[in-house]
Amino acid sequence: MADLPMYHEYRVHQLVQETIDIVMDATSSIDSEDGTSIKEDLRSDMSEKGDSDLEADETHLARAHWILLHKVNKQGTVIQSTFEHLMTEYKHTRPIWQFGRNIDEHVVTWSKELHEDFYFRHHCASVQAAITMIMENKDDSLALSRVLNEVGAHHFFYDAFEPHLQLFEDAMITAMKKVLTGIDKLDDETEKSWRILLQLTRTHLVEGISIQRTSYLKQAITPQEHTEITEIWARVEEYGLEEAGIRLCKTAFETYKALLAQYDLSLPIPQVPGANDDVFKQFSHMTMTV
Repeated sequence: MADLPMYHEYRVHQLVQETIDIVMDATSSIDSEDGTSIKEDLRSDMSEKGDSDLEADETHLARAHWILLHKVNKQGTVIQSTFEHLMTEYKHTRPIWQFGRNIDEHVVTWSKELHEDFYFRHHCASVQAAITMIMENKDDSLALSRVLNEVGAHHFFYDAFEPHLQLFEDAMITAMKKVLTGIDKLDDETEKSWRILLQLTRTHLVEGISIQRTSYLKQAITPQEHTEITEIWARVEEYGLEEAGIRLCKTAFETYKALLAQYDLSLPIPQVPGANDDVFKQFSHMTMTV
């Protein structure tokens, strides 16, 4: 079924309102006992930083460009191209989304089928709506930073981590360079503005993920479990962090290879050096000291 521009525009605006309503409801419950809400005492270092972040003049070109993309009906094209780029260049991210798990690389037309996937189109429309919400509210930097913290907090439960946001940022810039030509082409100044906006947005989303991770760990285990974990870690240290790191990394590489086979992904890693190799030891040491 061909796209209906009027319906698509209506659906995007509807998703914007739904996003605002859901996130604002979550934000209004900050002081409740709900473990998914972000507590005020965990935000002490954020309020001052939020006062100027998203109202920076450097982001006005990005907003003007997004408005232009709306007028030429290319917002959706950019977002869909962004996720197609992620699915193509960063195959290890596919399992995050249902539409990514459905990709069959043995089918030559998988890219076309991806764009016809309901979940793919709905997710892209939701991201498009979220960016529109950011553009419409970016001048109220403190309120928007709180909203983005909440959005980041919810992403924690979908196994989205900080590096994924960096990949999205790069993929979106790449997608705009690929699909936009003519008056909506991404020039150097506009790209710089977009990167500033996306980096500021990423900063607040990452804060939300980090805060929710801390909140979750505080509430997900009992004092007894915390004591047991502390005792186990003490035994690990007694056993030797270097030896534990080597065992952990060997298991991680084996698990990664198993996941590649499970999801039929052609993304092999370079030949892993032996456990006695200096490079492997350095990597395992860095892993254990993170």
